[in-house]
Amino acid sequence: LSSGSYPPSMAIPTSSPLHSLLHNRKFSLLKSSIEFSTKVAKKDLKPLMDLHVELFPIRYSKNFYEDLIEGRTKVILLKGDIEVEAMVGEEERKEKSVDEEKVPEEKEEDEIEEEVGCIQDETPVRPPAGKDTAKRSESETKELLKSQLLGVLTFDERECSESLLSFSQWVKSFFTSYRMIHIMTFGIIQEFRGLGLASLLFDRFLESVKGLAYIEYISLEVIEYNKEAIEFYKRKGFSRVVYKPEYYVLQGVRYGAKHMSRPV
Repeated sequence: LSSGSYPPSMAIPTSSPLHSLLHNRKFSLLKSSIEFSTKVAKKDLKPLMDLHVELFPIRYSKNFYEDLIEGRTKVILLKGDIEVEAMVGEEERKEKSVDEEKVPEEKEEDEIEEEVGCIQDETPVRPPAGKDTAKRSESETKELLKSQLLGVLTFDERECSESLLSFSQWVKSFFTSYRMIHIMTFGIIQEFRGLGLASLLFDRFLESVKGLAYIEYISLEVIEYNKEAIEFYKRKGFSRVVYKPEYYVLQGVRYGAKHMSRPV
């Protein structure tokens, strides 16, 4: 796994079962199935937590996820259907299955007794995997690949920092409360990066916050070594950058952060 948020020396835990479902398979995302959700259903909670563990070295508390469920922190989930095209090594699996289905040749009684004597009592006896079993297993796997959580963006609304306000806005702030949107977490699961899903999710987010009353800016923090994320945000209009030294502490090491902002 890879994540620009993790320092190079820190191991990234594998949490999402989606990785094992796609292991040794050819797969593709059905773009017509892409959907967005602004609510965290019960079935979404575990995949959402797994995705956060893999994307971010910071461990989010139970309160963070409760706020997402209750709507105190806003969320946009990106989901889609994954089409499994073929299994790598499928021909070998089929050949093995055919061999297992062959009726064994009759053996002499002495040979049978000799083989049985070599079997330990605790050895489980498994029936051969027939065609119906293989088909049923494949069908169940495809069913699991429907409406998979592929990306997430979480954010909240907070009081706008005075450093972001223009002089005229600062004067008005004595009579009017200016607010800003702060992005808390944002990322795409590894297997589906490079397909434009990050831009798709981010643009959907921008649409959702435009026109909100007294929301003037969008802000976020990104760890200093995550160059790819920094460049992405610059392309999305985050032109104002303020460096915050020793903002993050990961495994006892302090890292700076870049506070980035843009007008709504």
